[in-house]
Amino acid sequence: MSGTANASHGPAREPNARQPVALSPQALTTLLNNVPGVIYTADPTSPWSPILISDGAKDLTGYAADDFTSGRIAWAGITHPEDLDKLQRAVQRAYESRHLFAVDYRIRTRDGGVRWVLNRGRFVCDPTGEPVSLEGFVTDLTEQRQAEARAKWVMFHDTLTQLPNRELFQTALRTAVAQGDQDAGIGLLLLDLDHLKQVNDTVGYDAGDLVLRTTAHRLRTLFENTDAVARIGGDEFAIILPRVTSEQDLKAVAQTLLERLAEPFSCKGQMLDCCASIGASLLPAHAHDTTDLLRQAGIALDVAKAKGRSATVMYAPAMRADVEHRATMLSNARGAITERRITPYYQPKVCLRSGRLTGFEALLRWRNPQGHVEAPVSLQAAFEDARLASGIGRQVLAAVIEDMQAWLEAGVDFSHVAINAAPAEFRSGRFAEQVLEGLRTAGVPTRCLEIEVTESVFLGHSADDIVRALETLSSAGVRIALDDFGTGHASFLHLRQNPVDVIKIDRSFIRNLPSSSEDVAILAALLDLGKKLGLTTVAEGIETPVQAEYLRMAGCGQGQGYLFGKPAPRSSVVNLIASWAPPVALSRPRRSGFL
Repeated sequence: MSGTANASHGPAREPNARQPVALSPQALTTLLNNVPGVIYTADPTSPWSPILISDGAKDLTGYAADDFTSGRIAWAGITHPEDLDKLQRAVQRAYESRHLFAVDYRIRTRDGGVRWVLNRGRFVCDPTGEPVSLEGFVTDLTEQRQAEARAKWVMFHDTLTQLPNRELFQTALRTAVAQGDQDAGIGLLLLDLDHLKQVNDTVGYDAGDLVLRTTAHRLRTLFENTDAVARIGGDEFAIILPRVTSEQDLKAVAQTLLERLAEPFSCKGQMLDCCASIGASLLPAHAHDTTDLLRQAGIALDVAKAKGRSATVMYAPAMRADVEHRATMLSNARGAITERRITPYYQPKVCLRSGRLTGFEALLRWRNPQGHVEAPVSLQAAFEDARLASGIGRQVLAAVIEDMQAWLEAGVDFSHVAINAAPAEFRSGRFAEQVLEGLRTAGVPTRCLEIEVTESVFLGHSADDIVRALETLSSAGVRIALDDFGTGHASFLHLRQNPVDVIKIDRSFIRNLPSSSEDVAILAALLDLGKKLGLTTVAEGIETPVQAEYLRMAGCGQGQGYLFGKPAPRSSVVNLIASWAPPVALSRPRRSGFL
């Protein structure tokens, strides 16, 4: 029938009016059974047995809908026993208040699995207010809960080692202290891997990661409560030990731990280990709360690392004073750098044959806030800090170049100045370029500068960078001196392969000359080595005429020490050169001036 014919019968309809669509019971059932989750109608009285339940029950629980409606399976029967009371209370409150309820809980599926669900429901009441049924909807929360659990785990764990992180460790420590038996005591071990950075730089970061994972695995196998083991920093771990009764017990655990960690393993054809330093503290013997316990273990760890590593140090009250002293040194260094109170003092170097000046060494001094000059020993801790050591070195270099420029412009013949360069100054990768640029800017010839380094610089992870920097300086005309020679661990191969012009014999070999036969033998060997390699030899720390004469007769080229002059400020250098008169210890005729 056409649309026109229809228009002639009955009242006109709105063109867009929608009419209610009545679903057949079969269509409604199909719709409900295809909705994700479980739709149910249950008896309004406990235990709320299902009267109707959608086919979604099969996907969620593994049981068919008629398993529930027939009574073969009760919903309470698949609810996790630990959560059943929670579900019953939520439904009971809704019954009493006639309000909606929403409760999340776990169920056990037919295959033995566990799922999280959210159950929302309400009681349907008759006109008198009496409940006639319980209707609701159950949705699967399992994936959401798993994602939340993963996010929470990541928040409180280290992903590389799978151990708890610092935040979870601190919570565990507070809990252990709050719940622990104070009479039994609680021990804390802080562990720092000794050579992780060196492994990263020489073998690779994947090898460093393997060291960290191996350390974590060994810690987990040694301690039953793995929640008490944590990675709290880059190469730092912590272990909480409840029921530790004495320092001896704590030390015994630490020793077992060190032995286990020291066991070598192979990576990329190289043998590695997890050697570490350990700081230990004990509550209540050393501390009264978690803050003190952690701080004191950290202090002990710093002492262990300073002692040469691969050792355990138990906290002692005297250590706190040492830490405070180190903190004062670091603070003094920061202030001296910021306020430019770092200054060089100059000590003469002398030809032992003729007694003439051969140059100067610039030695670090600094002025404290009261204006008094202090030796570098009062800033000792700063030289272990790469940033502070570099800042101090830059100021010394700038001041020395400025002084040399002024002396050259005044026509003062100072020959050369030697300055010490610490390994930290090379780490920027531009040390040589900065030195040469400073000399060029000031118009100071490169022959006027000598760079002194200790043997240890060739042994670190940045040795190749240091060698390149020294070669750059040497090729530009800057002389290179090896300081404290004979006290380090560098081999003769390092000495032969690197650009060295001068070896400075450490004062420890000069102090007991000529009475010490051992020092005499060592000195002879060092001087012979220098002669055969064509190097200038300089003896440090000469204080007596006897020492000077012995060194001269032994063939040492130059000397330096209090016998010839103490370190002096820049203002004294010009007068010192002009009035130079060698001590009578040197027996040859003397004249002022340089060789």
